[in-house]
Amino acid sequence: MKKYICLVLCFLMIAAMLPTGVFAANSPDVSIIKNVEITGVHIPYAGYRPDYGSRLGSTSYTYDDQMSDDPDVYDSKWWYDETEEQAVSPSDTFKLGHVYTFSILLVPTEGYEFRVDNYNTPFISATVNGDIAVVYDDLTGKHQAFVEYTFEPCDYNYEIANVEVNVEEPVVGGYPHFDVEILTGAVVKDEIDSPFCIESVAWYDCVNQTFLDPSHTFKEDGIYEVNIYLTTSGDYYFATDNHMTNVKAIINGKEGDANTAGKDDRYHIHISRVVYGDIREEVTSVEIKDITTPAEGDTPDFSVSPVGDAFFINGVYWTDVTDSKNIIYMKETDTFHAGHKYELEVWIRANDGYKFRMNEDGFIDISAYIDSKQAELVMPGADIAAIFRVTYTIPKSTVISEVDVINVDVPLEGLIPDMDAFCTTQGCNVSRVQWYDITEGRGVLMDEDDIFVAGRLYRVVVLVKAEGNHTFLMVDGYNEAIGYINGIKAIAYGSHDETELELGLEFPACEENHNKPTNPEFMGILGDANIDDEVNIKDATAIQKHIAMLEVLSDTGYILADVDEDTDVNIKDATAIQKFIAGIDTGYKIGI
Repeated sequence: MKKYICLVLCFLMIAAMLPTGVFAANSPDVSIIKNVEITGVHIPYAGYRPDYGSRLGSTSYTYDDQMSDDPDVYDSKWWYDETEEQAVSPSDTFKLGHVYTFSILLVPTEGYEFRVDNYNTPFISATVNGDIAVVYDDLTGKHQAFVEYTFEPCDYNYEIANVEVNVEEPVVGGYPHFDVEILTGAVVKDEIDSPFCIESVAWYDCVNQTFLDPSHTFKEDGIYEVNIYLTTSGDYYFATDNHMTNVKAIINGKEGDANTAGKDDRYHIHISRVVYGDIREEVTSVEIKDITTPAEGDTPDFSVSPVGDAFFINGVYWTDVTDSKNIIYMKETDTFHAGHKYELEVWIRANDGYKFRMNEDGFIDISAYIDSKQAELVMPGADIAAIFRVTYTIPKSTVISEVDVINVDVPLEGLIPDMDAFCTTQGCNVSRVQWYDITEGRGVLMDEDDIFVAGRLYRVVVLVKAEGNHTFLMVDGYNEAIGYINGIKAIAYGSHDETELELGLEFPACEENHNKPTNPEFMGILGDANIDDEVNIKDATAIQKHIAMLEVLSDTGYILADVDEDTDVNIKDATAIQKFIAGIDTGYKIGI
């Protein structure tokens, strides 16, 4: 892996230097970078996953994204296990006693270059976390720098600098909870000899200056403090600074305080967080999902869902408001009609512990989205209830009575079935193409890699689907649209589905392919139909003349002209070559 990365980097370095001269010195109109500084690289500790965070000491250089497709490279940085001689992936964990190398690829920003000597040899220094790092001579030039730093053998990190816990948030009128969920490893509850501390948790009423027991309730305007007592397990210890606790405490995702617990600060701490005033969490935006957008013939969907735990659905109502003087409330058995206008109202209420934001005038002030569509506030409401509305208009259907399908190649000996049919009629597209061998009377479905045989009979069946607000002509419940394949009227198989039309066309007996090449052995450039060692407009012209039977391609020219490799040379190959000449990506290996 490491050697592979070096080879890739060498290639990229050479490619980067070619435009300005392989052995050119630094340009006089750019600033020269003499050293690079990388900080914030976390030390590899046993049991931890690789960390790809880092900071650059200057804006004169930045990360190179040349290797962004490599799964082991993240933001131009990667780790390597020197002990096992293999790359480290982001999901791996560091192993005790192993030696790891951190590598980073840098490029100068606009107006800068890395310093090199007259022989284009790199002449810069680098540090990682303040320590001298290696700058590879053979992989670094003025347009790119490859820096490596090898850490000491991996050890365990027994110091705990962050503690995160979750406790049940206070709810107005609710009782205090004394359960704590500890999210940090090697940290457990501490035993405290106090009648107010239950399971290492104590709640304090800052207004009345008293501790709470399980029978107390939280008041709306109260000020409360939760106190949690923790200790370490095994060989772990809390971080300290000058014999004082130096731990970052997170309680329910918010930063709290970490203090001494009256014992050894390295193994015991007390964390706390104060909740002021109204202890309900304010909600500024709500989202409602799982709504089926109304379509013609569908029934109303009343089973909508809230996103998150802040509120619940209190009511769902659909109305047909096409006639503003005659508004109709819809039932679950009603259906939507094309050309009608509908409104959906969703009534919501805040759950315990939450409230909706209010403005200075005392009205609710939140935004709502119903399946990503912004909704209108209907009722300002109180801080616990609101009504929102969205409007839908179902467009009238556009009826399609005639369909044209083109680009279906006629069966020819030795070719495979053509699946590239194209519908030119607006509002519908080809969904499926099937070929049948009908020589024996009954149709036998062909596989995509089957070969047409001279003298046999074949039928193509094309399924066309209407899209958007388009439908096919229906008469007495049957699809009565007509269709053409290659300009020839096809058989339209009637169906009860107004969005699907199946067309069939039988072809005359399959003819022999006189242009089929006899010598498949060739060497050349794909697309070079006239075999002049380049691909240009002359090759597309040669193919067109071959199709028109004005000229015949040689066996090698025939194979090179078949750029889509469907064993047939046709107008599709000429078009692909023309796109290649115009610089348009075709997906084929033309020119190679």
